[in-house]
Amino acid sequence: MVRFQFDQRRGILTSTILFILCIIGAFVLASIRGNWVNDDARIACVWFVAALGVIVPLIIVLHGILERSKGDLMRYSIHEDVLEMPRMGRSIENARQRVYFSFEHYTGSGVPDNHVYELNLVLDGQRIKFLSSIFDNGFQSITKPLESMGFAVNRQKIKI
Repeated sequence: MVRFQFDQRRGILTSTILFILCIIGAFVLASIRGNWVNDDARIACVWFVAALGVIVPLIIVLHGILERSKGDLMRYSIHEDVLEMPRMGRSIENARQRVYFSFEHYTGSGVPDNHVYELNLVLDGQRIKFLSSIFDNGFQSITKPLESMGFAVNRQKIKI
């Protein structure tokens, strides 16, 4: 049984970097002595940056913990050729003959941040939205094992 779960590594890395940068920024801001009109405003900025460096990473990590607690994204039984999608409530038999995955890269001015990546499940010709991200390499940890198990992954670049 091959299990695919939410990958929290990017969130942990982002949280760590953001925490370090905000704490450094708070120390730099606290050490600046100059002609501040209001010293209380400078102190408030220091506390705001420090709080931002703690609260935002905490939210990112809690989001990852919540996603992991929801269970597997999918499970595949190689010997039985059954693909289970617990979050969708589906179990697909003869999966390699009935399922392929579509990796789509949307670009253009009509797309938020000019880049959106989607990994969709295509079951018996019907496209089902599966995962979406603004990061390209976030899906490589899923698509490579899928291809090695015999699933087709079609890659498309779509300009909007």
